[in-house]
Amino acid sequence: MNNLTAADLTVIFNAVLFVILLAAAILLIRRIRQRRTALNQPANSTQVAFPFPQRQVDRERQMLPTQPVEELDKEIRVAYRDWLSIYLLPDAEPGRAFLRTGVARNWMRYQVTATSFSQALAMLVSVLVAGEDPQAQAQFDRILAFCLSHSSANAPDLMSWQVMPDVVPSRRLDSDLNAEPWIAFALLAAQAQWGRSERFQYEILARRRLEALLPLYQQAAQTEPQALVYSPTFYQLFAHVTAEQAWKAIEDSLAAQGRAQWSGTHAIFNADNSPEEAKLGLSILQLGIAELEQAGKPTGKLTGEVEKRVRESVAQLAQAELLDESALHIEPEGFSSLSLLACCTPAVLCLNDQALVDQQWQALTLAKPGRHDPIGATLRLLSLMQLSGNIWFDKVMWNELPPSPKG
Repeated sequence: MNNLTAADLTVIFNAVLFVILLAAAILLIRRIRQRRTALNQPANSTQVAFPFPQRQVDRERQMLPTQPVEELDKEIRVAYRDWLSIYLLPDAEPGRAFLRTGVARNWMRYQVTATSFSQALAMLVSVLVAGEDPQAQAQFDRILAFCLSHSSANAPDLMSWQVMPDVVPSRRLDSDLNAEPWIAFALLAAQAQWGRSERFQYEILARRRLEALLPLYQQAAQTEPQALVYSPTFYQLFAHVTAEQAWKAIEDSLAAQGRAQWSGTHAIFNADNSPEEAKLGLSILQLGIAELEQAGKPTGKLTGEVEKRVRESVAQLAQAELLDESALHIEPEGFSSLSLLACCTPAVLCLNDQALVDQQWQALTLAKPGRHDPIGATLRLLSLMQLSGNIWFDKVMWNELPPSPKG
């Protein structure tokens, strides 16, 4: 027993080392599983500044649909439940989730895709349902984590305009300069709603994102302004929270183009799912938001020509056959009819026409979003919240978000 050979000692040492390594591996796996569970099921948020329903609407300023407010909120709850179960997916990595946008070919296979714009919309939905859904902030954080994990090729603090979540590593593409302001806006909305979370400091992330976005946006405004969607409300808010007057200069330089984007002879939607038409839809959405935030003080952005286009577009798009996408199996390249109709909602509210408001509400509630139109379903949900007076951004964000210390 006392005459152990060197070979025997080596075997014993290897056996002990194997046991130690096996125990360490088991402990590491257990900790990884615990971390995954913690990330996928974070603590519920108790600090909610504006829980749903949060009707911050001035009845002299905005008409509501004629139904009782309880019925309006019921429609939103149903739409949110369907949206959550159909379009929002967990990522392969723990603590992440994304709004699927469509499919695209990757080599010999088709893969699910997600765009930066759709993630921004999903984050805004999460902000607005806080209080109704106790997991709203955790959901926001999971979508945000997904955005942060897919950096763009032209700026690491921005997101690739499109990613394939199931393809690892995902190809890095340039950022979408018309989507990034929406992501920054969603972060500022989250700051107003929750302040911060256990995982993220929304204000810091918003400022960092805006710092990365500004030079790219300035360059595009000079070299290809026609590619940008004029977003005056965003520019004013970004200038307010960052004390960066360059955002105000961008607003001034693009103002004429913004008015022209919706005054041409081709401004009526054709529902042809083209990217150009999607840009047109976002243009009227931004013009309507800007006018709606002026609290009854017209800005002149919704001219008589634009008002005519809005009424014609709603009349054209609010047709049952166009809004029944339940059997749609074609991935739209641009915006569906439902998306375009939803983009008209803020402008509709600015016109103070009760019949038009009721027509818009009825068309959106009767619409049947297809499984292949997540953006349409999300814009529809946000429009229902807007029509029912449950979007509070314009009433509180300027007060909740103090100016930058540089100001």
